[in-house]
Amino acid sequence: MLRLLQTTQAPRVLAATDAHDPVVPRAVRLLTERIAEPWTLDALAAEVSASRATLSRRFKQATSMTPMQYLKRLRLGEARHRMVVRGDSAARAATAVAYRSAPHFTRDSRLVYGTSPAADAARAREQLREWAG
Repeated sequence: MLRLLQTTQAPRVLAATDAHDPVVPRAVRLLTERIAEPWTLDALAAEVSASRATLSRRFKQATSMTPMQYLKRLRLGEARHRMVVRGDSAARAATAVAYRSAPHFTRDSRLVYGTSPAADAARAREQLREWAG
């Protein structure tokens, strides 16, 4: 959640934490805390006591993503973190965040970060070294 709050999505995410509508904050918390679970929209909706339509609508309003798009981004971000900070391999990071196959993870990662997971992690580690000075 912290990484998301550091992006341009922060105002929407913070607005979603409004105590008057706990559906989105509860869904975000569940997805974050239980990132490796095999979530479906039905399962998530049941966990937050909302219909699929209500959860989808409110989540999209709050984050500009569907719950499953959010989960994919969350998993990609956590896998990237594991590769950059912990030195995990792409396969190990993908498994840790519940990707069923390394090729699927590689494809999704390439779409978001523009390069292979290993190349992206190497680039990010280099940037961290430069910033640390």
